Formats: sequence, C-alpha cells, structure tokens
Amino acid sequence: MSHMPSLFFLALLAAAQAQPASAGPQPGPNQGYDNWHIACDNIASCEANALASDFRLDQPATLLIQRQAGQVGYFRVVVRLRDPDVARVGLLVDGRKLAEGEVDSDGRFIIAPSRALKAARAIAGGRQATVVNATPGVAPIILARISLKGSAAALRRMDAEQGRTGTSDAIVARGRRSYRGKAEILPVVTQIAPARFEKLPGRKAIRELAATSGCDEQRRNDDESFDDRAQPLSQSDEEQVALVMIECGIGAYNVSALPYIARRDRSDDDAEWRFAPARFDYRPAWSANPDRPLLVNPYYNEQEGILGSYAKGRGLGDCGSGQSYVWDGDMFRLFEASAMDECRGVWQWPTVWRAYVQRRSADG
Repeated sequence: MSHMPSLFFLALLAAAQAQPASAGPQPGPNQGYDNWHIACDNIASCEANALASDFRLDQPATLLIQRQAGQVGYFRVVVRLRDPDVARVGLLVDGRKLAEGEVDSDGRFIIAPSRALKAARAIAGGRQATVVNATPGVAPIILARISLKGSAAALRRMDAEQGRTGTSDAIVARGRRSYRGKAEILPVVTQIAPARFEKLPGRKAIRELAATSGCDEQRRNDDESFDDRAQPLSQSDEEQVALVMIECGIGAYNVSALPYIARRDRSDDDAEWRFAPARFDYRPAWSANPDRPLLVNPYYNEQEGILGSYAKGRGLGDCGSGQSYVWDGDMFRLFEASAMDECRGVWQWPTVWRAYVQRRSADG
C-alpha cells in the first residue's frame, strides 16, 4: 500500500475548501510553511504544528503551538509524544534548554501558560528543537529532532489571523501597540432533536434505492457485501425521518457512502417511504458534485444525532479532513470541521470550523 497522499484526495480537498461564500460555512486557513503548518478556525483560534521532514518519517515526538484569539483564552506550547511511555521530557532550542516537565496521560508536556509567549518566540527564532527524555535516573536520550524552518512564518500568520500584528502581544510580528482583540462569538446552528423508532425503510426499498444511486460501477459485486444502513433521524407528530446510507465504493482505507433522507407520513400505517439525496450547508470533502454528496468512512450517532465523515489522505491517517453535522429538519448543518492537507506526521487534525449547536423539538 502506498503511503503517499493521492492526487485525487488533494484535488477534492482543495475543491471543498474553495467553496464560495454563498455555499455556507467558511473554514479558516490551512497553510504549510516549509516544515511547519498553521490552521485556524472561523473564530481565529489557531494551531501551528511541526511537520516531519518527509512523507515517510514517523516522528516519536513533535511540537505544536495553540492560541485562542482575544485577550483571554488559552495559549499552549505542547510537546506531544507518539507513544507516551516517557514520564518526563525536556525541550531544547538550538541546544539551549527551554523547558522541562511531566508528560500527562495523553502523551503531552504542556509548557506553563505564563511561559508560553516566551517559548513560542524562542521557537520562531530558532533553527532546531530537540526533545529529550528527562526522567530522573535515566540518561537524557534524544527522542526527536524537530526542524523549526517555517515556524516564524507560521506564527507570523497566526499573529495576523488574530489581529496581533504590530502589538506587544504578538509572537513574531511585534510592535508597540497594545492588543485589544476580542474573542469572536461562535455561529449558532439549530438541531432537531434525534428520535428513536422501530419502523425503518426495509431491505427491499433500500436495494431499489441502491439500484438507482449511480453506484453501479462501485457495486459490481453482490449487493450482500455492502453495508447499506437505515437509522432513525427525527420524528414529529406528522412524519418520521430516517437517514439511509448507500455504500458506494470501498478502498484500502476509505469507504464511501451516499446519504439519503427518507420521509414517511405517520398518519398512515401503510405509508411508503419517500427518498431524496441528503442536503448539506457545507459539502463533505470528497463531494465534487453538490447534488450528490458523498460521505467517507461515515458514522451516525443516534443518541447525539451527529453525522460524521472522516476522509484519510493515506493509510497512516496523518492527513485528510473530517466534518461533523447535525440535522435541522431540512439539511445537515456543519458544526465542526478539521483538516490537514500535509501528510507529514500530524495525527490530530486541526479544527478549522466550529459552531454552537442549539437543539429544538421536531414540532417546534
């Protein structure tokens, strides 16, 4: 299996990120600078990640800087271990010790917030960071060497996105002005409360839907081998609404499906289900055709009413994009999105869009 990202994946990811403003949510920037990467969400909370030196390298430790917009908010400089079997680590920049501390259960050493700005500035001004094992009684073995080439450009972009350029609060683009930025307010999306009911589209109706889905080429094998699913979505006094996913292609590490909305009149026990393609305010990343949205590695949480798509750029899972949606009675609304288009060792994709979910009943 190739570990290189496919050109098909990168083209579709770029197309999804380039949707016009009228298309709905607009995720924040996602940009690489040499061996660093910067991503921000729609309220200017940003994350800068160190990248592995090439596509093949699986670093045992890496470095990231997270900062929230506004005068009050988190600011973290984090050493992250791939396999957290070290109790304590030290961070050096160009051979000079910057910080040392305990590794938490998630494999992270987080530099104290009071020292985050100084640490970030040292990283932006350095050439190489070194992570060492600082466990007492253990020789200080080097765990990783991390290039800082591009860190200054990435952190300068962070300053700009958060309106800190030219202020004393900036990491790189410093000036004399005081920073008076305010944290942005999350957009609000409405969710219809999820429901549970037993009567769902039957196997015959789903197979007939699959036959008209346009997935004939991908489903050349026996339909029995495909995991088509129907799940309850919402319920009002007048109708029941279900989500149907027709599997439409199986790859080495990605499975795709076409989502449909099924509606049924509750006043008639014999009423048949009516099907239509699901609609989205922001197309899932692999949906080149807006009239035929395609989910990748889809999942639906019936209890929370969350529909997700998670498209990996390669088998290692260090690049790709993910979207999470809620149902508003008419379409699926994006409330969180993550993306990483650099396939170079970033295992937790940065968030590029978020919204606040407000739930209401199907009957208003």
